[in-house]
Amino acid sequence: MKLEQAGYDAGLVAQWERRDLLAAWTRVVAAEFHQAAAEACEFSGIENVEDGEHYEAADVVVDRERLRWSLEERRLMLEERRLEEQRLQREQEERRWKREFELKERELDLKRITAEREEAQKDNIAMKLKIWGEASKNA
Repeated sequence: MKLEQAGYDAGLVAQWERRDLLAAWTRVVAAEFHQAAAEACEFSGIENVEDGEHYEAADVVVDRERLRWSLEERRLMLEERRLEEQRLQREQEERRWKREFELKERELDLKRITAEREEAQKDNIAMKLKIWGEASKNA
């Protein structure tokens, strides 16, 4: 794929042996690096640089870029960690809220059942007689 992008014919590349493929790929990568080093020197304002010095100057630029990316990666990792902690805290709050809700539901069910039992006892004829008897004694 990389060789095809560099302009090599796909049919020829498919017929090459491993050794030839590696040699061609090495040439392509070296050319890209040399070009990138020259561009890095040009971008950083370094002029009149010999071929060997391109690599040293490019290393400085590449090290700066690597440091910038490293700092960016750290910032992203911290941001991801902060978001993960927020998600975990939100999930914990949801579980706590759900437990409280279920507890309140049980309390309401218990109160409803108690009220139904009391109502059933009030409607019971034996209970009515007992209440009437107690009321007539106290009267």
